[in-house]
Amino acid sequence: TRNKTQLKVEYKLVWRNYTKGAFPFHIVPKSTPLLIGDKIYMGTSAAKMLCIDRLSGDNIWEYHAAGAADRKGIWSSPAHHNGRIYFGAYNGCMYCLDAETGAEIWKNPACEWIGSTPLIVPKHNMLYIGLEYQRPRMQGSNAALDLDTGTRIWETGQKKFQHGSAAYWEEDDYVVFGNADHDVTAYDAKTGKVAWKYETERSIKYPPAIDVDRKYVVAASFDGNIYVFNVKTGEKLAAIQTDDITYSTPLIAFDKIFCGSGDRHMYIIDANTLELIEKRDFGARIYSSPTVIDDRVLFGTSGGLIVEMEPDTLDVVGKTQLPDAITNAIQSTEGGRYIYASTHMNELYAIRRRRIG
Repeated sequence: TRNKTQLKVEYKLVWRNYTKGAFPFHIVPKSTPLLIGDKIYMGTSAAKMLCIDRLSGDNIWEYHAAGAADRKGIWSSPAHHNGRIYFGAYNGCMYCLDAETGAEIWKNPACEWIGSTPLIVPKHNMLYIGLEYQRPRMQGSNAALDLDTGTRIWETGQKKFQHGSAAYWEEDDYVVFGNADHDVTAYDAKTGKVAWKYETERSIKYPPAIDVDRKYVVAASFDGNIYVFNVKTGEKLAAIQTDDITYSTPLIAFDKIFCGSGDRHMYIIDANTLELIEKRDFGARIYSSPTVIDDRVLFGTSGGLIVEMEPDTLDVVGKTQLPDAITNAIQSTEGGRYIYASTHMNELYAIRRRRIG
């Protein structure tokens, strides 16, 4: 049973880390901070991958992705495996760095731009990434790269620029991508062979979520729908319509599905019946993927608000305001004593969080 006795929460700012070179007009999901031990890794629009001390907020090291497109830099969220950090940049290069020192281990100039986030599947010693090309017949692709060398293992083409990313379904060994070609597709993780495909009305630009117990894959689309599929077969089980684009990874937790929309609402769906429980207006676009911290659901808004929700009653039990849009998922230490929120302006905030009676 979860402790609900201390309902309200207070927040106190501990430090702020800022990198020059932000572009204020891209209010979209960018590079989500990654907390590993006492280090936080985060890409910036200034084309720098940062390693930040969790306690002080100081940079431990930074790596510059030379030649990355102005105003975008690194939107790919870093992934960590075996002491290495993996990410792509808007110069078309995929990178592998030493997580401790920032030293480059390998670099693959795979395409013209990478905004996708790598998915790592250690079982195959591969990462999976969306690539973007400056060519008319195949402007994008989904590809699998070797973790040790960056060598391309397989690749399947897309007609449009591929910003989408993948989730992994272990039972059938599928990587499930949301695609720029207006579909959700499951590929055999080892070979890239298509297992199933479902066509949507617009692109899916952020990783879907997978519910292992219910065998769901849930994808948020630019056509405004929150789609639920059978992850084994691709059968559509539901499509919950919102009034604007949905641009985040849904959260499946507490027998509910939580997903924000550009229509300024958080949608809460019953995970068993797939019926809408409630849509809650928060006054600003919600592209920040909701996450579970200390048995609560936390997310940010493009109005700079961090919201904390009790998942059973759906009561808002805490809010705190930042000065710029929050478009990425919020990170936390174990137990949620400290949370870390990034804004679209290359800022990272550390906030002490405490339940109060």
